[in-house]
Amino acid sequence: MKIEMKNYEVSMSKAATVAEGMKSLPVFQTVRGAEQWNAEKRAKLISDILAGYYVPPIAYGYVTDEDGNKALAIMDGQQRGNAIREAVESGKLDPETEVLISIDKARDGAELFRVLNIGVPVGSALVTAVSLEGIAGQALLA
Repeated sequence: MKIEMKNYEVSMSKAATVAEGMKSLPVFQTVRGAEQWNAEKRAKLISDILAGYYVPPIAYGYVTDEDGNKALAIMDGQQRGNAIREAVESGKLDPETEVLISIDKARDGAELFRVLNIGVPVGSALVTAVSLEGIAGQALLA
């Protein structure tokens, strides 16, 4: 299944692809902290995926490296992604299991991250910092 619009796409991806994506999160995603969910919450997510229940999509966007190369990266869904990665690595989730993803093709990664995290208590200060140029933004992100 794939729903494609001018600037946005919703489709299915393999759990292994999501797990692999967790290895290269953009800096503005990693500053929020890797593990916020306890083992029970991670297990419940995997149970829901296996049961075929709706799980919100892992949100991807394009990031551009210093050489101008664009690549897809996870912008939202770090806790779900970590649970999927852990389940794939431990054999609790088949790597071929399909997971819902969304891809924003219009906004760059930093802008998409800000949009997805407006009003999120942990992320709000960081989202503001991401938009800062120079010493203040770099200091807070560090």
